[in-house]
Amino acid sequence: MFALNCSPDLDMNVEPDYLCKMILVEFHSRGHYPEYINNILEDRAAGGDGTSCVFYLSYKMQGLLSATSMSLVGKSVHFVGPDIIARYEAISSVRGKADYYLEYVQEMALYERANHVIFLCLNAVARSRRLWLGAKRFRFSGIFLQSPYRLRVSRSWGLRLFRREFALWLLAKNRLCKSILLLNDDEGACYYQKWSKKIRYLADPVRICEPSQLSVREYHALPERIVTFLHIGVLGRYKGTDLVLDVIQGLEASVMQKARFLFIGRLDAELQRQVCLLNKKVGFDLVLTRSEFITDADFSAYMQQADVLLVANRNVESSSGILNHCLARCKVVIAPNAMYYSERLSSYGGALLFSDEVQLARCIEKALGGGSEYKARASAFDSKVFREEYSVLRFVETIFNEDIVG
Repeated sequence: MFALNCSPDLDMNVEPDYLCKMILVEFHSRGHYPEYINNILEDRAAGGDGTSCVFYLSYKMQGLLSATSMSLVGKSVHFVGPDIIARYEAISSVRGKADYYLEYVQEMALYERANHVIFLCLNAVARSRRLWLGAKRFRFSGIFLQSPYRLRVSRSWGLRLFRREFALWLLAKNRLCKSILLLNDDEGACYYQKWSKKIRYLADPVRICEPSQLSVREYHALPERIVTFLHIGVLGRYKGTDLVLDVIQGLEASVMQKARFLFIGRLDAELQRQVCLLNKKVGFDLVLTRSEFITDADFSAYMQQADVLLVANRNVESSSGILNHCLARCKVVIAPNAMYYSERLSSYGGALLFSDEVQLARCIEKALGGGSEYKARASAFDSKVFREEYSVLRFVETIFNEDIVG
């Protein structure tokens, strides 16, 4: 199916018996994937171990890799062309995508003479028949996103829980699946070890880089004694940006005068239009935007200098890189009072949690009225222990654990 320059003496129907060589194929280029890939590649480049694992990445990743990661291009990093990615994206069914992706993975694993495949999202392929019928050609391990255990704890019984637990159970029973890394759910990993000890816990990595020389107050021309609320990332409905805008519009005038909301990251045209209308309505720039790609150094500068982090993600089951960066820096944070967020912030003194728009408005008012108190509570958090658990080094070491891939 795929145009490969395979060695002529390679029998595609024979199970390989080579020295351990790994392969990681990733067709996605959005969300957490670029960060994970950069973390892995930079670690392997720094350790001089850039050839024991071969990477096939979407061509769309080329502009998202760091200079260190790009140094491995042509050695162990290769890009999957536009035609293959376009065909993959055109497939409408989840199972169809998984089958197409796995067929490519199998062919590349045989071509590269690799006998272990690492998946950054096991969920997407767990129920594919191809993983069972064709998996005799390689061993595999990877990350399981969106732990079903949170649905179980919140008593969200139903089809979603069944599908996720069934996918996890299938992986646990697959003899060639060597490790299932449950992302950001240590309790869930312990619970599901009754199915298999290969289900393990993996912490979402937090890479802390040096902040740039950016002065946030100068860049955005912020008045003195103004409290800044930072809403950062690829902004949109997924991040709850529309919800935040609705709440801001309903704030009392006296509250608006004390605050400025920084929307940092790409916004679509409709959101930018809504921001302009809101600022025009209140008579000053209450919401300030920077609709562009934000470098890691500038991201660190915003995280360091902002007073309050404003997280309003609609998907409350999955982990949040922004939230983890907040905890690593002991910042005051406003976040949803549900699932992952309430679990992660239950013992964090610098958190204000909300369940609806009314409570979100009250959290903003509380952060303005008792800012110093919440900052003091946040500073009591042991960020050193958190940084160690969520370090990039531990993340990479867990994925490439010798007990798993050796």
